[in-house]
Amino acid sequence: MDNQVPIGMLVTSIKNHGNDLFEIFGFWYYKELGLPATKQEKKGFFGDLMTERCCQVSIKGSSRQVEEIISFAYVNFPESAGEEKETQNKIISMFNLLRNTPNGFYPFDDLMDPKGTALPLDITVRVDEDFNSLKKKILSKPDVVELRIEREWSLLKDMFNLE
Repeated sequence: MDNQVPIGMLVTSIKNHGNDLFEIFGFWYYKELGLPATKQEKKGFFGDLMTERCCQVSIKGSSRQVEEIISFAYVNFPESAGEEKETQNKIISMFNLLRNTPNGFYPFDDLMDPKGTALPLDITVRVDEDFNSLKKKILSKPDVVELRIEREWSLLKDMFNLE
C-alpha cells in the first residue's frame, strides 16, 4: 500500500480536539534511520529542525488510534522496561484525562525549554493520502506537516494481521 508511512518521531504532546479527534504532535525524523536516544540528544530537536534533520508533524486520528500508538511507544520505550503495571496505569490515566477534558493537552516535553523527555515513536501508520502527495507536502517545507490517519486503520489490527 502506498499510503503506509514510516514515522520515526519524538512525541512532544497529545491533544484532544473534541469529536473523537486526537492529535500527536512532535518532531518527525523522516530522513533518519534512527531517533535521538539520550536525554541530551532529545533536547536538541530545535537544532535538528533548523538543520532540516527533522520537521514538525501533527498526526490526527481517533482517540482509539492515538491510544494504540502511544501505548505501543510506551511499551517500546527503554525507560519503561520492567515497570509494566506503572506504565499501563500512566497510559490509562493520561487518556482518561484527555477524554474527559475538552481541549485536553498532555505534554511529554516542553517546546520552549526541552528537557529531553519526548516520547520516541517508531511505527508505520496508514494515512489518508498517497505517498507521492505526502512527499510533495514535505518538500514544500510547511511549518508543520499535517497527517491524518486513515479512518479504518488500527495499529493492533496491522500488527496481528486481524481483519
